[in-house]
Order: sequence, then C-alpha cells, then structure tokens
Amino acid sequence: MKKIFTLIFTFLFAAGIAGCGKNDTISIDIDALSKELMEKVKFDDELVLSDSETAARLYGTKNAVDCRLYIGSGATAEEIAVFEFGSVSDAEEGLKAAEARISEQKKSYESYAPDEIKRLDNSVVKCAGKYLAVCVTNDKAAEKIISEYLN
Repeated sequence: MKKIFTLIFTFLFAAGIAGCGKNDTISIDIDALSKELMEKVKFDDELVLSDSETAARLYGTKNAVDCRLYIGSGATAEEIAVFEFGSVSDAEEGLKAAEARISEQKKSYESYAPDEIKRLDNSVVKCAGKYLAVCVTNDKAAEKIISEYLN
C-alpha cells in the first residue's frame, strides 16, 4: 500500500509541474522580462530584436498575442524569446513548439558548431499561465531572472 501511495504521489507531483500550469491569473510584462535578460545575462553574440512574424516562423507560435524575440547572427545558438498567449492551452502548445525548436537547433548546430550543443542543453524554457520564456545561453543568471517573473 505504501508503494502504491508513493507511486501515485510521484505521478501527481510530476503532472503538477509539467506544462504551464493552470494559473491564468499570472500577469507579467514581457517587454520588461526580455529587456532584463538582455541587460543582465551574458551573451557571446550580439542579439537584436526581431519581429513577431520571425518569432512565429521560428517557434511555430501562431497563437501568440505578443512576443519579444532577440536573435543573434547565427554564429551561436543564443536567443531570447518571450511570449504571451491568449490562453494556458495556447501557451502549452507554445511550450511544445519551443522544445521542438531547441531540438531542431541541436540537430542544426551539431554538424558545424558542436560547441553550441552545450549552450542549447543549458537553455531555459519555462512556462507559467499564458506566458512562455526561452533563453539560450550558458549564463545561469537567465534561469534566476525568468523564475522571478514566472513563479
């Protein structure tokens, strides 16, 4: 009985932390989050603000209400992407798309810039409520900043 209880508790805990969470009352300023990441996180590449069409194409996030995407030259995999969606379910779809983007980037950089795989492995992909934040960097400060906004 104890093993069954432990197994059920473990499953429920894992289910609770997966996805974006059902807290649709969270509200953040995606512009402030992306700017703080730009100012406080160390990047080797120079990141520039891109448009929402590029974000939708790269991330497959057609349902985003608003977004900020900072991308580099392509010499590195570094980037910042912060999205606001209309619903938690749209954000969960965005999370899947972001994970797919990271996976695609790993395949792409594998052959010509294998050092970028470590950076992609260290990327922060976090979702809460209707928001999704992605930061590809080796700087651990990104996780702390994103968590402050999305927790």
